[in-house]
Formats: sequence, C-alpha cells, structure tokens
Amino acid sequence: MNGGSLSILGLDITEERAYRHFLRNPGTGTEDIGVLLHSPREEVEKALARLDELGLLRTDEHGGVSAAAPETAVERLTEIRLRELHEQLHQVTRSRHLIAELTAEQQTRPLATQGVERLEVLRQIRDRIDDLAFFARQEILSVEPYTALTAENIAHARPLDTRCLRRGVQIRSVVLREALDHPPTVAYLRELTAQGASIRAADTLSEMDQRVMEEMCRVAKDETGARNLDISVRTYRRHVADVLRILGATSRPHAALLARERGWI
Repeated sequence: MNGGSLSILGLDITEERAYRHFLRNPGTGTEDIGVLLHSPREEVEKALARLDELGLLRTDEHGGVSAAAPETAVERLTEIRLRELHEQLHQVTRSRHLIAELTAEQQTRPLATQGVERLEVLRQIRDRIDDLAFFARQEILSVEPYTALTAENIAHARPLDTRCLRRGVQIRSVVLREALDHPPTVAYLRELTAQGASIRAADTLSEMDQRVMEEMCRVAKDETGARNLDISVRTYRRHVADVLRILGATSRPHAALLARERGWI
C-alpha cells in the first residue's frame, strides 16, 4: 500500500487524494476527478467505490459528492483497521502449526543421546541461544562460563534480554564469581537485575581445591591426601572444607557424589 498520511488507516494514495478532494470541494461531481488527481479513470473509479463502501463519501440528489467529516472518517477507519489487525493477530497466534511443517523441510540434525544438542562453533552457539530465547514463553535458565563480557557480547545480548524481560519471561542465571571482578560485566548484570532478572554468583574451585577434591575422592585418610599433594594436613583439611562449602555437601561421600554428578571429576 503506497503511502499518504492515512495509509496507516488502510487508504491507498488514490483513495486518500480522492477523499481530500471532496473534503475541500463538497458537492462537486466526479466527471473530471481523474484529471484532477492525475490518475487513470479506472483507478479513480475503484477508489471512489471503496470510499463509498467505507462510508467516507455521500452523494446528494443532484449527483454531487461530499466527504464524511474528518472525525467520522478517522473513527470509522480506525475501527475497521483495528478489527483487521485483531484478525491478523489471531491468525498469527494460531500459526504455530507451521513449525512442524517447516521443520519437515529442514535437514534432520542428529542429536546426542538424551536429546542433548552439542554445538562447538561460537557463531552456531550464539544463534541457537538467540533462537531459544526468542521463543521462550516463561523462563530462561542458564549457567554462564564467562569471567568477563566484552562490549560486543553485551551489545549483542542486551536487545534480546530486554525483549524477554519486557514480555514477562523470567531470566535466571548463575555466573562465575570471578565475573563480579569485571566492572562492565557487573554493570550489565545489574542492568538485568534492575529489569527483573535473577543473577547468582557461584564459587569456583581453585587449582588446589580441585586437586584436593580429586584426592578426597580417591583416598580415605587426610594424611595420605596431604602427603600426595605435598601440603600439610591442616592445609589439606582447610581445602576440604572449602570444597564441601562450594558443593553444598554435608559430608565427604556426599561431596564426592555431587562432584561426579556435576562432571567435576
């Protein structure tokens, strides 16, 4: 639809020019209007017929044509346009059946066992996350591996994150505690929480914590583990306490179980 100021309400340029003509020249005839509008007669007749159908023109007993008052015209066009948009929106919301149809056109991609999709190329990972977030309806849960976000990362993520939060989608993320040492990353995380996102920082294991955890799962005695790592028993036990706290474990066997479940050992 080509554009005058009334195009948003559903009139094309010829219809709008015809309406404005009769608004300025009420009671005139239609004989020479094609010349006046510099448009083909057939196109003008079609425009006049539609304006008449919309109730925007009226013809008197002498054949003179007048335009409906602007208030009436805009109100009528608005009502019709809203009804059309409502129907279009209704059709859009019922179009999810197209997903199955379009998926059939897509080349089948084998997934790993248990429905896990493995992506290793950064561009593919980013695009897949964008797709999943775009179609999310209720909640987005994520565990983030980064310790710092670049300006590019933030610029890419901001529009999608903001859109999700404005739609009422809950965003819940766990980030590494080291990320809180990077000011731009912290600023962006605070921006998200101000919009309703829930961000938690998780402790991570130091290199020595990792080694102690592995020893703790292999040997029963602290003395043996400490000797294998060439540290004092007191230092070894302090790292054991850190591992238990980070894992949220109530005992060493529980910590070993949690570590294996999480793939830390």
